[in-house]
Amino acid sequence: MENKDFSQEDAAEKLERELEEKKAAEKKQAAVDWRNKQKNSHRFMLFGTIVEILVSIAIFLVLFILTALLLFRVFHAGENAVGQTIFMVLTLVIFLAGIVGGFFIYKAIARWVIIKFNLQDKLLKDVLQHYIKDESEDERKA
Repeated sequence: MENKDFSQEDAAEKLERELEEKKAAEKKQAAVDWRNKQKNSHRFMLFGTIVEILVSIAIFLVLFILTALLLFRVFHAGENAVGQTIFMVLTLVIFLAGIVGGFFIYKAIARWVIIKFNLQDKLLKDVLQHYIKDESEDERKA
């Protein structure tokens, strides 16, 4: 009779150990998944920042060239000090427009890339919330 009790206790301990090992394996896999999402999110943000800088520079250059052509070739404003002052002020405005425009275009590109390549399950929730608005959040505010 003692042998049966002993084997039942061994079976219970074995089952308990298997459950603990399974929980530990799940916990380890969850940690690995989180690290992968974190790594992917960092890469996405790095390449996104590079894209934002390039888009901002492109917008700035296009606006700068158009403004220079309009002021100096069409309106001949470079012949006097007032025209040069206008060009300097417009250069500052163009620079700010390049930064702001680059930000908006970058955000639209990032949103499109996340949806197009189905990156929702590969990026951290914080990164996703920055680029993709949650409809349930809008409903809670209303």
